Order: sequence, then structure tokens, then C-alpha cells
Amino acid sequence: MKKILFTFALILTTMCVTAQDDDTALSSIYQKFAFTLFDKVVENKEDGGMNIILSPLSAQMALSMVQNGAAGNTLAEIQQVLGTSAFSTEQVNKYNRKVAEKLTYRPSVNKDEVSNTSYPVCELANGTWAKPGITLYDSFKEKLATYYDAEAGTVDFGTQEGIDVINKWANEKTHGLIPSIYDEPDPYLSAVLANALYFKGNWTVPFETNYTKTRKFHLIDGQTMDVDMMRMFYEYFKISKSDKFHTVTLPYGVKGDFTMTIFLPTDKQGFPSLTYEDWTFANKTSKSTLLNLQMPKFSIDDNHSLTDILQELGMVEAFTPLADFSLESLDPLMISKVFQLAKIIVDEEGTEAAAVTVIDETETSIGDEEDPEDFIIDHPFYFTIENKSTQTILFMGQVLTITGYPSGDVNHDGTVNVVDVMTTVNYVLTGNVPNFHIENADVNNDGLTDVSDVMGIVNIVLNSPSGAPIQ
Repeated sequence: MKKILFTFALILTTMCVTAQDDDTALSSIYQKFAFTLFDKVVENKEDGGMNIILSPLSAQMALSMVQNGAAGNTLAEIQQVLGTSAFSTEQVNKYNRKVAEKLTYRPSVNKDEVSNTSYPVCELANGTWAKPGITLYDSFKEKLATYYDAEAGTVDFGTQEGIDVINKWANEKTHGLIPSIYDEPDPYLSAVLANALYFKGNWTVPFETNYTKTRKFHLIDGQTMDVDMMRMFYEYFKISKSDKFHTVTLPYGVKGDFTMTIFLPTDKQGFPSLTYEDWTFANKTSKSTLLNLQMPKFSIDDNHSLTDILQELGMVEAFTPLADFSLESLDPLMISKVFQLAKIIVDEEGTEAAAVTVIDETETSIGDEEDPEDFIIDHPFYFTIENKSTQTILFMGQVLTITGYPSGDVNHDGTVNVVDVMTTVNYVLTGNVPNFHIENADVNNDGLTDVSDVMGIVNIVLNSPSGAPIQ
């Protein structure tokens, strides 16, 4: 009897260890997928100097859902792009289910009674819709419902009413951050699979609004602009340092299970690529340090076509008439496009972010005594928003410029011109310029506004006769 019990316990232990090993491996695989996808998004941006917000998690969930309908080479290519070739679709589904449950868990109370800090909100939603005449297999819809809580419906994409159904879904699931995903009806659209991700978290230690001041943000080209810089003094944060980046991690909520990590290049005039190795190094080497922290407020509203990117990564057949989605529908389907809309807002209270990834398918004919360190985020940087318990990257992006006014634009009209020169001269002579933003006149960033700044603004005007445009 003891031998039987021992054997049974050994089998259970082995099964648990194997499951944990699978989760660890898939976690690492999806982290690498996040950086591979981000690199391709940066590479494919028409304007390399653009700010970017991307949700690798949303893309992962959408592609995992469509994987359930794929077979043959189509399935193999989807797995190859995600990096999950060694895992069955069922293993991937179970892992995604566990991740979703952990990410979206919230206590029954909204705030911690001791700290009065609210718990972060993380919500995932999935859906699949087909037009009249297209039948999705019950087995396919049941899998998506079981593992992804995906709702299913019938929508006539060729009518405004049908498109409004999808847009309303996106608006509700992202709490208004992404109000719509389709501009007009598409009669050629046969089926849609979509994932929506929403996150809202207050900083564990919020920034005081009265400490936010206008400060300089240094652009890669050497120019500066005036931005709203949030400031915090004598607080502990985890930081990490390498030759490429200095990082700081800001926790959300009570437990700090969700965090934002800022990757600030050590060279103000450089912007090296952010890699998976950089991210893991920061996670492994960060240590709690007393800081005086300065960080700009920012927001990014972005969209990405992932169609070409996924094909470049090796997912080709799914976009051709040879696509095999025979586990999804009796009707021959192929993917026509994959795209993502994303938005993030960062301020003194915390962060609100959302993303919707859409897969369109069409038919085929086939210590207080310490001296604090200064951590000043005053030049372009990367950021990631991650969850520690699942080691999942929800969002990542880059900030190259921040909406504001160019240095020297005293009257905030978006240009630096003669009016700004005369206003600054008047201030230097009289010390009085009502209704103007004289803080923008400090072009040499020495904390003073004097004759040297007047000459600096004159130089800006002379080198840009039409005025320096608003960023």
C-alpha cells in the first residue's frame, strides 16, 4: 500500500513539475516574441522618429486564438512566429488561460485600507464574429470560449450597423481609449477575431501635482523642448545600470505586482535598440535605491499594421489562398490583415493604457539618512509595463519626443520668432511679462533668464526664419 501511495505521489509531483516547466518555458518564449515584434514595428515605421506604444500580449492572445482554427503548414508557421512549435495548441491555450486569470484577478475591495492605494485594473476581452453565410465550427467557438472567454456572434460587416457592433465592443472593452477600429463597412470581410487589453494603475507612490514643473527634454538631434516634468523626492525605487541603459522601475498599486520600467540610454545623443537581454538584465540586477526622480508626463496614440511584419517573420501561408483554417470553418478562409490600435496616458496619478489587436479573415476561392541619487528622465527612453507574477509584458514602447513647446517659445504659439525675442528682452529689462511663459526663455537651461538667453532665442530665429515648429 505504501509503495502504491509513493508511486502515486511521485506521478503527481512529476506532473506538477512538468506543468511548471512548460509555464516557465512559454513565459520566456513570449517575452522573446515581444521584443522580436517590437523590433519589427520600429523597423517598419515610416518615420523612425515616432513615439510607439505596442501590446505584445494583445498580439499574442489574438494569434493564439486564430491558431485554434489552423492546421498543417498554416499552423506550423503561426507556431514558428510565436516560438511555440514545441508546444501543442492545447498547452498554449491552458497557459494563456492561466495568465489571463492571474492578470485580471482583483480583490473584492478596490483599495487597501492601510495605504488607501487602489489595486490596478487589468482586463482582457476576446471575440469572434462571422458574417451571415459563414459558419464557424462549434468546436472552434467552444475552445475560444473555454480558454479565452471569447464571445461569438454574427455580424454583417458590409453594413454600418454591423461595423458599429465591433466598434462598440472595442470602445466598451477599452473604456473609451480606443473608440473604434473600423472607419467604414467592408462587404468582403468574412470573419473577425479580436483581443482587447485594458490597464489602469495608480502609482504605489504617486507624484504630487504641485511638484510638476516645466523642464527641458533633450531630443536626439540636440534640440530641447519644454515639457511637464513630474518630480518626486526621497523615495525608494529599484534601479539597474549597464553600459547601454540606466533603468528605474515604478510599481503600481499595493503589492507592486504590475510595474513600469523606464530604460534611459546612458548617451543622451544616442538611442540604442532595446533587447530581450537588456530587459532580463534589468530584472535580475535591479536594487532598491533612494532617488530624486524626475519623469515627463506623456501620452501616445498609435496604430500598427502587423500584416507585413508577421509575413516577414515567417507567417506567410495564412495570408494566401493556400491557408488552412479547416479547424475553424467549413468555408475556406484566409487572413486579409492583422492590425493593432494602442494608447497610453502617463501622469502624476499613474497609467492608463489599452490595445486592440484585430485579425480580419476573408473567403478564398480555395534608508532616510542616505543621499538620494538623481534619476532624471530628460531625453528619449523606452518603457515596458509588465506583470511580475506571470512575467508577462503587457505594453512596451519608445518616447522620442513629448508634446510641448520649443525652447524659446515664450508666448506658446508653436513658433520661436521676433515676438519671443522682444518679450524676453522686456523681461530681462523690467522683470515683468504678464500672460507669457517666461520659463520657456531659459534656452541655455541654467535656471536663469538673462542676456545669454536673448541671444540664444535670436540665434534660433536666425537659423529658422519661419520659426521653430511645435513638436
